[in-house]
Amino acid sequence: MELTEQGELALAKPLLEQVVAGMRRVLGPDHLDTILATNNLARALSKGRELAEARPYLEEVLRATSERFGSRHPKTLRAMLNFSAALSAEGPRDNARALKQEVLSGMRDLYGEDHPETLMAKQNLGYSLYLAGEIKAARVLLLEAANGLTRVLGPEHLWTRQAMVNLDATKAAEQAARRPRRFGRFG
Repeated sequence: MELTEQGELALAKPLLEQVVAGMRRVLGPDHLDTILATNNLARALSKGRELAEARPYLEEVLRATSERFGSRHPKTLRAMLNFSAALSAEGPRDNARALKQEVLSGMRDLYGEDHPETLMAKQNLGYSLYLAGEIKAARVLLLEAANGLTRVLGPEHLWTRQAMVNLDATKAAEQAARRPRRFGRFG
């Protein structure tokens, strides 16, 4: 993954594909190490914005983790979140939103309301609502996430700052919607 972190997807991709192929051949497709290698390939492709190519791997990781660990296991919920991110980037976001709602519900059940994973799941769902134009619902979730992350992780933590940026975007969208529209050249 180090090549991927350095932005060298063109070099990393064939190596990661070889690792996945070798793991599948030697250990089988459902072995934990194969799932991890497949996830690493999917993450590298996602980081490189090759989402169409990443999607089948993300879907495979979701299927394998769900079968191996169950639908409410943290690994499955993270795989679900990764897959929903790819779906969000591809276009219609209804399926992605449903998955993000399921992730939030699962994180609440596992960790409780104030755990960073739950708060980030709330932030992710809020941002999806914002992208779908559901500004008021988005703002509620993003405000809860930002307040919780500030309380739990502090105001300077990356996750807190991300939630604050997204919350600011909803505030700007609400203000823009309240401004009177002007028509014509002098309006």
